[in-house]
Amino acid sequence: MDANVQVLEMEIRHVPQILTIAELNYPGKYESKEVEAVFTGVRQMVKNKFFVVEHNKFVVSFGGWCVAQSWPDKYGLYWLNTISTFQGKGYASLIVEKIIESVKQEATGRRVVLMLSCREQLVKYYQKFGFVQQQSNKDLMILVINN
Repeated sequence: MDANVQVLEMEIRHVPQILTIAELNYPGKYESKEVEAVFTGVRQMVKNKFFVVEHNKFVVSFGGWCVAQSWPDKYGLYWLNTISTFQGKGYASLIVEKIIESVKQEATGRRVVLMLSCREQLVKYYQKFGFVQQQSNKDLMILVINN
């Protein structure tokens, strides 16, 4: 990995940059207060953890996982985003690998499922990490983690 690239657990200081990336990738789709609530852990019904990739101390990619208290064996991978000019450099892959590692640590001693929803053109990308496309719902991909 390039010395100028770091994978870090998200901190409050990253939220403004994350909001900027979300707005660049999905203009007008998300309210900043709603997004900020997700990233700052305001929602009590879920536990989550986010990671960022910094390139020269600037956030270029982020993503995370969440688990609902009501379904403790089902984790969701979500909000995987990379600034378009930094796509294709492996930064999102660093985040996915970190998410899988983090879920394994979080779920020590348990069998859990890491799920995500994606567009058809991303299926092969996620298959590289062991995710399997579900036949009943082509948008849904699942990775079973046995600890």
